[in-house]
This record gives sequence, structure tokens and C-alpha cells, in this order.
Amino acid sequence: MANIDNYEVFITPFDGRADQQPRKYSTQASKTDYHFKGLQPLSNYNVSVQGLAQDKKLWFISGNFATTDKVEAGPIYLNWLTAPIDLRLIDKSGTMLHVEVLFFDLGL
Repeated sequence: MANIDNYEVFITPFDGRADQQPRKYSTQASKTDYHFKGLQPLSNYNVSVQGLAQDKKLWFISGNFATTDKVEAGPIYLNWLTAPIDLRLIDKSGTMLHVEVLFFDLGL
């Protein structure tokens, strides 16, 4: 597998409106987490991550998550190493989501 050198991370409010545009963030491969802050309480979001090598898309994963009405300080973590197999919600509040990307165990 080619080495990932960049991640594109997207978050989109998921309220059924077709005109919602995702917010796009790019990070270097050395960054192993991403924090989405300032989200709306009791709202649904689509979170997507693409792994890129020399601007070529190697994999894509996406999941839908909801915030709660409970307001807490805390980040969302997206940890990745290889091609992901699942995206899982770990914790949520009114203004944050904590998600985890699960990976294949390549046994390397």
C-alpha cells in the first residue's frame, strides 16, 4: 500500500437538505487526530475521511453521528494508520463528537 501523505476530512450537517456543503479540512499524514468544535447541539453530522498519496485518493470512509443536548468540553478524535474498515462513535455531547476509525490488522 502506498504511504498516505495527506488526509482530507469533511463534516457536513445532515438534516436532509440537499444544499448542505461540507466543510473540508486537509491535514498532513503526521497528524493523527482531528477535532471538530463548535457543532450544534442535537444535530446530525456526516464525517468523511479520505487518505491521499501524491493527491491520489487511496481510500474513503464515512459515518453519520449526532451530537447531544449535553454540553461538555472535549475533542473528536479520528485515528488512522492503514485503510479503514469502520467509523465508530465513541462519545458525544451537544457541541462535540468523538469518533474512531477502525482498521484492518495487516499483521505487519
